[in-house]
Amino acid sequence: MRSSRLVIAALAVAGGLAAAWPALAGTATLKGFVGPGFSIGTSSKTVAAGTVKLVVTDKAAIHSFHVRGPGVNVKTSIAGIGTKTFTIKLKKGATYRFFCDLHPDELHGSFKAT
Repeated sequence: MRSSRLVIAALAVAGGLAAAWPALAGTATLKGFVGPGFSIGTSSKTVAAGTVKLVVTDKAAIHSFHVRGPGVNVKTSIAGIGTKTFTIKLKKGATYRFFCDLHPDELHGSFKAT
């Protein structure tokens, strides 16, 4: 009796993971970077609309990576370095702009949600 309950519990957990897997697998990833030196960018100029994982690598203690657009306003700190991950929701057809808060005229770019 106890072993059958364990089997049923294991199957329930496996079923829940299987149901969640497509949503996790379907999340797009966009990579962003700032530094070293005066450089900023993303891995793509177009990104599928919807939920996106934005992974930013910040290699400069004098820059930030700030993204703004419809429903999105996320950034790394100016003094901080390292990797930071954001989950953002992009609207189809919208343009999103990224820039350094200290150097917006020199370090900037954009990508579009398709």
